[in-house]
Amino acid sequence: MSCKVFCTYPWKQLFSDSYGVYMPCCMATVNHPYNGCWHSAKSDFPAPKVNEVSPSEFFYSDYMKQLRSDMRGGKTTPLIEKVCANCINEEKEGRKGLRDPQWYEPLGRVVQVKLKIFGNLCNLSCYMCRIKDSSSRIKQTEKLIQIDPEFGEMLEYDKLTDEMKHGGVSYNVIEDIKKLAPRIEKIYIIGGEPFIMPKHYEVLDALIEIGQAKNIVLKYHTNLTKLEWEGNHIFDYIKQFKGCDINWSLEGIREQNDYIRFGSNWESNLQNYYKIKKHAKVWGNVCASSLSILSLHETEEWMKSEGLDYSINNIQEPRPCRIDSLHPKIREQLLPMYRNTKLESSLSANIENWEDRWAELLRYLKALDEINNTDYTKVFPLLNVE
Repeated sequence: MSCKVFCTYPWKQLFSDSYGVYMPCCMATVNHPYNGCWHSAKSDFPAPKVNEVSPSEFFYSDYMKQLRSDMRGGKTTPLIEKVCANCINEEKEGRKGLRDPQWYEPLGRVVQVKLKIFGNLCNLSCYMCRIKDSSSRIKQTEKLIQIDPEFGEMLEYDKLTDEMKHGGVSYNVIEDIKKLAPRIEKIYIIGGEPFIMPKHYEVLDALIEIGQAKNIVLKYHTNLTKLEWEGNHIFDYIKQFKGCDINWSLEGIREQNDYIRFGSNWESNLQNYYKIKKHAKVWGNVCASSLSILSLHETEEWMKSEGLDYSINNIQEPRPCRIDSLHPKIREQLLPMYRNTKLESSLSANIENWEDRWAELLRYLKALDEINNTDYTKVFPLLNVE
């Protein structure tokens, strides 16, 4: 069986995106009902909405069964070429795709639930966040549009659904999740900010009630600003599940954190980190952006001093948040620290229209300062380049 064909995700991942649309995985090319969403390439592979088809109906559908069958065959088929086009193209260009090319078919308790079913409620307005994933970020963008309508196009405000603009839709799939529970290995709670989404606690309560929680691992991507919401304390739930993994979104420390992740407070975040690390495994998750790269070495030093494992992901959108939007002098100054890392190409990139990109970044930060009452020139002095 060829690793170039086989991928375990159709067996072990139950996924829906920010639009509430099912997909075999986050990179799959499907017949997405929303034109212009981030995965612009489309195929005729069905992509029903969560409010139309239950999770188990999608997972056991004929078209998902056919995808699995084709992968078992060990040869690239037209169906695989369409659905897996993004990863196939990545691999052709010498980059590692996101698929999981194991040679075996996962059996038993292997399903990882990644359903965007609890809305996009979030209490922060992080400058690099995709606005469809944060209710606060959407409100922030609406203020930016009043300063300059071009910010709406830049941040893809026109691609939001009406539901997203009002906190997103929370879907009632509790009974179906209960049916799937004997096969569920891990549940990823996707936000918004998971700890302030009331509906997700109802799913956890249901799994506890049927005695399946002790066999399931929870995984959160969280800003660690809140550990309790409307009487629900996360510690009360963690102890009833098999385990809990925390991916802490961490782009800076002290004032850099408070600027990038606007609405948060570093000292409060720190106290929550020390509390939750006693109950769960915590990782740092860093989005390398035009601001976080300026003090990334300090952030890494702090995480290492804490013994905190971490990963770094290079931001591509929104455009002003890309590392290669920085002034060449700044990138040149930072480059020696990141030789032979995945950040090197962004720092050394030869951007023909760099003046426009740099001006766009400054215009974006000035607008954010106006509505947030902040000052990027004081928090990030490296940006004061001549």
